[in-house]
Amino acid sequence: MYKDQIIQFWKSINIFQEFEKIKEIFIEQKESSEELLNKYRDTIHIKKKGALLFCVFGGKLSEGINFKDELGRAVITIGLPFPNTNNLEIKLQMAHIDKMKNKYGNNFRLSSSSYYESLCFKLINQAIGRSIRHINDYAVILLIDFRYGEAKYISQIPKWIQKSIKTSGSILEEITNFFKFHSKEKL
Repeated sequence: MYKDQIIQFWKSINIFQEFEKIKEIFIEQKESSEELLNKYRDTIHIKKKGALLFCVFGGKLSEGINFKDELGRAVITIGLPFPNTNNLEIKLQMAHIDKMKNKYGNNFRLSSSSYYESLCFKLINQAIGRSIRHINDYAVILLIDFRYGEAKYISQIPKWIQKSIKTSGSILEEITNFFKFHSKEKL
């Protein structure tokens, strides 16, 4: 699984160990996500300690759970979660769209490729929406993939997020300043 590869890579270059020094780390597994989520919440609400939660797009923890306020101050997405093209349901849907496109031409505006991309960005936009739940909520959103530099992909991110996208400069400095600003607001 890609999540496990990222974690292994971070361990090999000691980033993961640095995270462990300052935050309690939780990693989504296929089983017991409710128990994991409760431990994550307790760490933040009861222990008053920071925590990191590693999840996958489309996993149990990414569906229907809100991480408002202190439960979600950063969303880091690595890669683009394109669905498996060998999935029978997706194959059939794309074939149907292609058939309709051939039948109606330009009068049928949807294409199988735009449908496929929309499935990916639905997951990304859900991930973003899990952490920013109301007008006074805030979070850092890191979209890590070179393809976010392409207009066709950026256009599928909500407009209110597009306005804040930074593609150059010191990201670490930007994030540090962001959290310093919001910490002062609460004092």
